[in-house]
This record gives sequence, structure tokens and C-alpha cells, in this order.
Amino acid sequence: MKQKMTRVAIVGGGVSGICAATQLAKEFMEHPTKDHKLEIVIIDPNPKLGGPLYNTESINAFLAQPFNEINLPSVHKKRSLLKNPEQVTYSDYGNYLRKHLEETCEYLEEKNAPVQIHTEKAKGGATIPYLRAEVRDMHIKDGHAELELSTGKTLKADAVVLATGNPLPENLRDSKGTPLTNYSGYYRCYQEGLKPENLNETDSMMLIGMGASAHTFAASAIRNGYKGNIMLASRRGKSPQCEPPPEKRVTRTYTPRYFTVETLKAMKEENGEVTAEQFWSLFIRETHRAAPLGINRREVADSCFDHFNEMNRIMSVEERTNFATKYGADWNFMINRIPEVHRKILGDLCTEGRIDYREKIVSIDRLDDGNFSIVFDDGKKPPAVIVPKIVNCTGPSVRLADMNPLLHKMQEHGLVTQHPLAGINVDETLHVRDYNGASSKILYALGPPTQGEFFESVSVPAIKQCTMTLVESIMRDHSIGIFSGGGMSDGVAGNRGTGRRGDHGKG
Repeated sequence: MKQKMTRVAIVGGGVSGICAATQLAKEFMEHPTKDHKLEIVIIDPNPKLGGPLYNTESINAFLAQPFNEINLPSVHKKRSLLKNPEQVTYSDYGNYLRKHLEETCEYLEEKNAPVQIHTEKAKGGATIPYLRAEVRDMHIKDGHAELELSTGKTLKADAVVLATGNPLPENLRDSKGTPLTNYSGYYRCYQEGLKPENLNETDSMMLIGMGASAHTFAASAIRNGYKGNIMLASRRGKSPQCEPPPEKRVTRTYTPRYFTVETLKAMKEENGEVTAEQFWSLFIRETHRAAPLGINRREVADSCFDHFNEMNRIMSVEERTNFATKYGADWNFMINRIPEVHRKILGDLCTEGRIDYREKIVSIDRLDDGNFSIVFDDGKKPPAVIVPKIVNCTGPSVRLADMNPLLHKMQEHGLVTQHPLAGINVDETLHVRDYNGASSKILYALGPPTQGEFFESVSVPAIKQCTMTLVESIMRDHSIGIFSGGGMSDGVAGNRGTGRRGDHGKG
């Protein structure tokens, strides 16, 4: 019998791409198919894998969650983190991602496995477990994808996973509608604002955003020797809660009664629709039930995390939009975490007068002297604050226009479309939908590009959870492993995995 080869190309070498590769390898090794080989090719243009957040040495703040919630699927059963797993920095995690992938490749080679992760020689002779290139364009021909690479070559693949990672924050504009990117002193990407040559260029700066990204930037700036003053400014004035230190963490099990998939499905069957208000009211009702048991609102949200995507999709796109607008910030501020050590650093600096918080931004304008004037309506004095530097920490954009240029090309070809809420259109099993709404059996997506359909898709636990659905889809579509005989999966999209909650580490 002729041996069958399936090639899966993964576009992006961040958390999403590495997670997809290692989970595919794990599932194929545990459920091999006779006379069938699998080749996985991760394609990424960067000198080191891990994505920009975990590949920037200056971002040395601690992650919010313990390592056991963010470790990736392993076929070799190793845990490649050498330092204290309760005190993992962004750089530590980037090193873990790369080491984890390297060990996976070594294990597959040792076992002479029927699954292979593409490796090649980098400059200097080092072996790297990915194809270092940028995918410039993509076409579908004769039942496979053709990826045009920056090297001038074309790669053919039976399946392609779009794991292009977080886009930049949506650009801020002044009161006249002019993008702030037109002005010096404005950084849309907080990694740039942390570069040594940029860090101490001013004696004060304003971070737009009061979430985990802003706190990560502030903590990293202080740890890297920033001597000036920092103001965190929010349009809503809410900040995620702290993750308590390991010795104070309490793990309690809570089983929801009202805020469940079954309740929401029954509500939709009875009323024909579940509104955003009804959806949120169920959650509030659940918190009232949990309160006498000593379970707080954050713990209730954690208990619902594994099923949240499925519950959210019970609503129509219109109502999901309403939910994101009215209650999305409240949900995210409960689910996201800030390490307690960060809050302590900033709290101490607040006492010293070096850190301040403002909210309710009215306008931002560039002054003739090169400074920025930010006007607030929060009752504090002065209403206008003058700063020489702004760093946009508002989080990843939801617009396809701010995402990877490859997605723009694919949009021109009709292969991907903008989701009404965020990112690109995918179905509940992570197949990409084209301009006709048809689900592709060649193109898949994972992570931030799918956040319109999968509300929880950016954090590491959410990516891990969605990866199980992705891998099942690929294996089923291409008759791999347990699906080689046409077997059916009992997995539910967004309802499998080990992540119990979101974190502020982006894929």
C-alpha cells in the first residue's frame, strides 16, 4: 500500500502555533494510522519563536498564573521550565516554548516517529524547528494550499493553520480624527516603548489602558530602571484583579446551576433568542447563589470558563455584540489577572507619587510644543494632563485591518472575511469560512484571529482548550489517527482542555 503523507503548515510560531504543532504530534503518536505520515511545518519570520510578547527581553515582569495552567501539550512528558514555576517571567515562558518544541522534535526523531516537525539549519549551524520565512500570499489549488514565501519558494500543504497571533492595539486618534501614529512620542506597541533607547527618553509617560498590558508595561519599565513618573489612564476605570501569591491561593470547586449551557439552550428554545441582558442576568444570579457558600464572583467566572465559548455562541451575533459592548469589560476584568507582585510594586510607587491613575478620557491632542494633552472627565484636578509620551496599552485590536498582512491578501482572494465582532470568520470547529460562508477543509485558524467566534481565544488556557477542537477537525478532515476509519468525536468546540481561566499572556 502506498504511504500517505499529510502536510500541515502552521503560519505563526507564537503560543498558538507551537501549541497546535505539539498537540497534533501528541494526538498522532497516541493514535497512529497505518501507512500514514504527518509532516508539520511551522512558518515564522522571526529569529526566535515565541511571539513578540514572550520574545522581548525587556518585558521581564512576572506572569499572573502558575505554570501548570499554561504548560503546553507534551508527547515526551517533560516539563522544560528550569526556574521556579510560580515565578515565571515573560522571557522565561518564551524560553520554555522554544525548549518544549525542541524536545518534541528530538523525541520524534529518537522514536523514528511517523510524524515529523520540519527542522532546518540556521546561520551558524544551529538546528531550528521551523521554517524561517514570511508567508506573503496564499492560494487554494487542486485541493491543497500553496503558500508563497518571502524566500521566493512556494510551499504546498494539505492543511493550513492561521496562528498569526495578536494584532497591534487599534490606533488612537486625536480630537480631529488624526491617527496618533503620525506623531513622535506615541507608541502603539508597548514592546517598542520598552526598548532601552526609548525607555528613559522622557521623565513622564501615560499608558492608555488600565488592564494587564498596562500593568505589565509599568512593572517592566520600573524593573528595567525607569526613573520617571507613570500615569495609567482608562476609558472605563476598571482594572483586573490581582492573582494572590502561591501561599495564599485557595482552590475551591464550584458547580454552576443557572449559568450553564443547558439553561441557555432551554431559554433559547423557549424564547427564540437569548439577549445579552438575559445572559448576564444568569451570571449574576449564579453569583448570588454562590455568595453564601463563600464563592466570590471571580471564582464563579473561573468555574464557567471551560464552557464560556459554547455558552456565548448560543446568542446571536447581534446579542454577542451587545454583550461585548455592555458586559465584555466586566467579564474580562474578572477573568484576567495581574500578578500580586506587580500591584505591590505600583502600589508602593503610588505612595511615592510616581504612579497615578486617571479615567474617563474625553480627548487626546498634540500640542505645538510636541507634548500631548489628555482631557479627563473624572472630577479630578487638573482636568487636562500634559505628557511627552503615550504608550497604547489598550489590548489587541479586533479589526482584521490591524492583523497580519497575509490575512489582508487572503481577504482579497475571498478566502477569509471579517467577523462581525472581531478577527476572521470561523465556524464552531475552527474551520475558516470564505466569502460565501462555506467552511474550508483546508484552512483553519487558532488564537486571536478567532476571537469573534470564540470570545475566549487569546489567553494561553483558552488557546490550549481550542487547540483540541482544531486538532480533531484536522484529523477528521484528513482521515488521520482515530478518524482514519471515519470515527466520530465527542468533543465540543471550546469545551475541552485543561485551562480553567484566562490570563493576560497573549498568544
